[in-house]
Amino acid sequence: MKGNRSRFDAADIAAAACGWIIIAAVAATPGFIFHDDRLTTLLVAVGVVIGGGWAWLRLR
Repeated sequence: MKGNRSRFDAADIAAAACGWIIIAAVAATPGFIFHDDRLTTLLVAVGVVIGGGWAWLRLR
């Protein structure tokens, strides 16, 4: 039955969005710890790309 689902529901969207935010926050943690704005910005960007890919695969 799971393989037959062609559309995602609100729970899938919420899980993907929360996962995306958590991945970006965890990736940016070293920048927050070291109080380095440039490192934080770089790691947030990396986390957003990785989290976006994860969310896209989850909703695919």
